[in-house]
Amino acid sequence: METATAAVEALKQAIPRTWLEWLFAVRSFTEALYVLVAGFVVYGLFFGVGIGLSFAFAFGSCQKTDTEKSTKYAAIWAAYPTVAFYIVRVFDVFRRTFDDIFGSPWISIGYVVALAALAGVFSLSSNSIQGVCVASLDEAQEFRRKLAAQQAAKDAAAKVKAAQESNPAARPTP
Repeated sequence: METATAAVEALKQAIPRTWLEWLFAVRSFTEALYVLVAGFVVYGLFFGVGIGLSFAFAFGSCQKTDTEKSTKYAAIWAAYPTVAFYIVRVFDVFRRTFDDIFGSPWISIGYVVALAALAGVFSLSSNSIQGVCVASLDEAQEFRRKLAAQQAAKDAAAKVKAAQESNPAARPTP
């Protein structure tokens, strides 16, 4: 009789009671808090790395950096591995799949997070280069103004030089 009772209890433990327990792997508030904090840590780490990568991509392409744009693109990029981490740790189907892999389950979660980061690094690269290296309208107008001023100075110097060549006694008036 005890064997049958133990078998029934084991079966109850194996079969989830509600669809929420079937869908989600997090069973307690403490476990949910741990997963939430671990997700924040993952986001923070990838956010820091993302800022550095964004600076490197932009500076390597056009020797310019923009802290605001690099921070924005790093924040977007850090969401890729964080979402992958939450999906793998929260949903029971994925958690069982990755926890059953030989070796540490965190290594297999690391693979998923790294793949998500790698997939997002291409958008981080293109967004950083495009956002920082492509001149804004104000920068383009400032460049045109400086270029026109330089050209006017060169033209004035060329006129003075031409006047001096045709009439050596001519001197520029201050």
